[in-house]
Amino acid sequence: MAKHKGEKFPDSKNSAPDFSELSENERKKLEMLWKDLYGYDSLSHSMKAPDSKEIEDALKSVHARIDNFAAEKETISDELRPATKSNAGTFVSISRPNPLFSYIVAAAVLILTVGGYLLWQGANQPTLQHFQVPLGETASLVLPDGSEITLNSGSSVSYSKDFGLNSRQIILDGEAFFSVMPSKIPFSVSANGTITEVLGTSFNIRSWSDDPIQRTDIAVSSGLVAFASKSDPVKRVVLEANQASSVSNLSIVPVDPVYLQSNHPFEWRNNNLAFTEQPLSVIFREIERKFNITIDISNDVIANTRLNLFYTDPDTAESVIADICIAKGLRYARTSTGFRISM
Repeated sequence: MAKHKGEKFPDSKNSAPDFSELSENERKKLEMLWKDLYGYDSLSHSMKAPDSKEIEDALKSVHARIDNFAAEKETISDELRPATKSNAGTFVSISRPNPLFSYIVAAAVLILTVGGYLLWQGANQPTLQHFQVPLGETASLVLPDGSEITLNSGSSVSYSKDFGLNSRQIILDGEAFFSVMPSKIPFSVSANGTITEVLGTSFNIRSWSDDPIQRTDIAVSSGLVAFASKSDPVKRVVLEANQASSVSNLSIVPVDPVYLQSNHPFEWRNNNLAFTEQPLSVIFREIERKFNITIDISNDVIANTRLNLFYTDPDTAESVIADICIAKGLRYARTSTGFRISM
């Protein structure tokens, strides 16, 4: 198992503000302006904020239009000026308000206001560190505060570069075991619309974003853990050692804590496969991640069939699949990327 210091892994990436944070009115105005200046059809929500050079270029374009408009206005004024003098002996010039001038001035103001806001926001946006474990591997990550995360195959975590200074917030996709160092700063984990909060403890969270029902399972090894759905954080449950709970999109309220009957939620850390009354779709998906293969299931009847399973450090995916098929009266065949399961 690989171990990493949280601040040094190579695949960190920065977060950036996006245009989705603007009001609808501001967005429409900026979209119209940017399309006119640069030809963009629309502002993508993932489009990053313009840098100072882009804003400067946009302002230069607006200034050029103002200069051009001033020259055009003078020409128009000359054309409309009467050939005779008034009684006061001065020429009478006729000018008409041009909506283009109002638009150009508004464009300059909009660029300065919105562009400056986005630049300020980008400078104040926290930098996120991102760490992902390849399929077929597990890894351990030491955070800046000394807490340690062990991640299962294909799992990823993200956290702020200033983690531990004012907050200890983790974003998880996948499965991970957390050993949290005690601190006055709460430690929280966000996963699939759930929030888990602790001060110092150890626990396991399983929460895959590709799960059709967005299920999150939590099992506590030591200490106390508060667990809730973000959509209804008031209705949280508090778990103690050897208790478990879960929540999914079928119910936004976590199930009442129950005592664990086995160590199955923690067995993956010992390279074991352990499931209690889980559908084969979940079991085969775990085998896929563990061995970096693809398993095709021919129908929903197979996918929804439940099974208790425990394997100690399996060497190959085929040995596990073969035993499952024997136990459930199924057949399997090899494919170019893995296996296909049928009845």
